[in-house]
Amino acid sequence: MKTLIALMSLAGFASAQPTPLLSDLDLYYLGFLRPSPDRKPLPKADAERIQSAHMANIQKMAKDGVLVAAGPMGDNPTTISGIFIFKTASLEEAQRIAAQDPTVTGHRNTIDVHPWRAPKGIGAAYATWRKENPDVKDEMVAYQLGILKKGPKWPKEQTPESQRVMAAHFEFLTRMDRENHLASAGPFLDESDIAGIYVFRVGSIEEAQKLVAQDPGVKEGFFLPEMHRWWCADHVLAR
Repeated sequence: MKTLIALMSLAGFASAQPTPLLSDLDLYYLGFLRPSPDRKPLPKADAERIQSAHMANIQKMAKDGVLVAAGPMGDNPTTISGIFIFKTASLEEAQRIAAQDPTVTGHRNTIDVHPWRAPKGIGAAYATWRKENPDVKDEMVAYQLGILKKGPKWPKEQTPESQRVMAAHFEFLTRMDRENHLASAGPFLDESDIAGIYVFRVGSIEEAQKLVAQDPGVKEGFFLPEMHRWWCADHVLAR
């Protein structure tokens, strides 16, 4: 089923009152830029040229209103180069736009794009700030991004037990938001091996891992968390 009916409609099984962050959701398309298997070392000048074109493309996509967030991962070794978050009319449009990025056409990265249901207004505060400050350089902020892969006990169908675990998972997210640890969260809507994403505003992956270990969905084996340090422009996830 579509990621267990979008994590059972996310809030539908929670007894706690959901926060605005988690109750007012919108459809985005999230793309993972991953190092290409055929990536080869490049002369410095060629690498700089592709990176410059990549940054110019990000600015163009943002100006065109189709890209609401982007940023590199801080992993070493690199398993994911970075992510794009698109606001487009369809998955196909997001895939077409993503495939035109110079790091993709230059065989530096591959791109896979997924429908993602997440809080409304991602990038809105940044767009306003940028109009008011057109000449100010972006300040990058580090977040801890958790990819929730479907775990060994991921339910294949809705049951009373899966309802219980998903309700407890959502209550965990609600608490994380109320304690100001959570910057964004939401389910994927396709049949990939990823159930969803959450983004923490804490200082380190280790701190985020301690929080993630409290998630009932992780404890029960529904999710396998994969943590990454993600850099994104300030104001993008502001509310």
